[in-house]
Amino acid sequence: MKKSYIILTVLIALVIMFLAGIVGFSYYTYIKPYQGKIAYGVTVEGEPVGGMTFKEFKRYLEGLNNELQNQPVVLTLGNKTWTYKKGDLGISLNTAEMYRKAYELGRKGSLLKQIMERRQLNKAAVDIKYLVRLEERKLLAKLDQINKEIYVEPKNAEFRLLPNETFAIIPHKTGIALDSEQAVKDVRANLLENPLKVSFKLKEVLPDKTTEDIKKMRLTGLLASFTTSFDVRKVNRSYNIGVAAGKLNGILIAPGEVFSFNKTVGPRSAKEGYKNAPVILRDQLVEALGGGVCQVSTTLYNAVLLANLPIVERHNHSLPVAYVPPGRDATVTDGGKDFKFKNNLPCYLYIKSYVNGNRITFKIFGDASLKKHVVIKSWVTKTIPYKTIIIKDSSLPEGKKVVKQEGALGKYAKAQRIVYQNGRVVKVENLRDSYYKPMNEIILVGTKKVPNSSAKESSVTENVY
Repeated sequence: MKKSYIILTVLIALVIMFLAGIVGFSYYTYIKPYQGKIAYGVTVEGEPVGGMTFKEFKRYLEGLNNELQNQPVVLTLGNKTWTYKKGDLGISLNTAEMYRKAYELGRKGSLLKQIMERRQLNKAAVDIKYLVRLEERKLLAKLDQINKEIYVEPKNAEFRLLPNETFAIIPHKTGIALDSEQAVKDVRANLLENPLKVSFKLKEVLPDKTTEDIKKMRLTGLLASFTTSFDVRKVNRSYNIGVAAGKLNGILIAPGEVFSFNKTVGPRSAKEGYKNAPVILRDQLVEALGGGVCQVSTTLYNAVLLANLPIVERHNHSLPVAYVPPGRDATVTDGGKDFKFKNNLPCYLYIKSYVNGNRITFKIFGDASLKKHVVIKSWVTKTIPYKTIIIKDSSLPEGKKVVKQEGALGKYAKAQRIVYQNGRVVKVENLRDSYYKPMNEIILVGTKKVPNSSAKESSVTENVY
């Protein structure tokens, strides 16, 4: 029993010594010689690098990277050629990742595992392939420079209003640009080619508005028009009418869109070109910026009525106006009362304004096949007399009379929009009722005594506004 125990102990000791010897031998054979070095059996693209110190291997990889970045790149389009170096386009070796892969061979896991891996490397080399990366930002910057040389800008399709009030369509022109996305793919697929050659492909560039887009607008002819007249002797007021009308000329209103006069015309300020002219403010005629703009909104309102478009917002003046019958005006105030209507048609609306001589006209164009025969009727249901106010004026000769403000009857008015089709009434729409306050007549009577003057005996009436 004791003898058997001794024999077993000796055998175990011998086995341990044997294994230790093998491990020691393997360590000094495979591990010790390569401390601080790349393991034997490692290659880079077939070139042995085993035994290189870490510093040597880093310099080796840097050399490979420099060599790669200096390789030529030839980009062509037809008979045009652009030549660069790979480094110019952001192409380089991922030396850090290649170093990591080589370093880790035979250095991961337990000592026994490292020894086994080193032995395997002695039998069969492990090759590290080039890991090429592309800094796409740099490549795209170069492609953008090239694109500027070859780019052909697209041109939008347009419509043109003809003298006969129909429309012509000017077709769009397709542009040409470098297909940068495909160029990046082609470069990426051939990063290791020397030289790297890529033939560019072009792509068509459509404009924002194509011919088909213009056709879909369905602009074919006139839907309605309306004209009012103004006194050109009132220079500032006439000027303001032209300014406001100009801001409405050529606007497009999409199907379903609600048009706002105030939003489109903008503020009535000196900066926007408006001048002082008579306006109705707090039931009186006073001088203010933008006088005359309400005639513009009124003229457009009547054109909109005749085009059979739904009114969203409309207000009458507080006092009667002379340029349209009662019930057919539309006042607006800067930042307050607005005139709005909706395009309920399946076509775009195109608005043109014209100011010629003493006349302002609005024309509304769209799909002429949708045009309706519309009649607007308005009538006064009640009148309210105005008062005459006499004011003594010491600056006028005694007995002389001057009309400072003409009087106007107050009125209640109604209006209707009547739509006909094939000569028959198909719709009668009651429009919003209107109420106009009476405008008092103001007469200045002179009290200044003038010796031997016949002014006492005379009575002169003149309009001073």
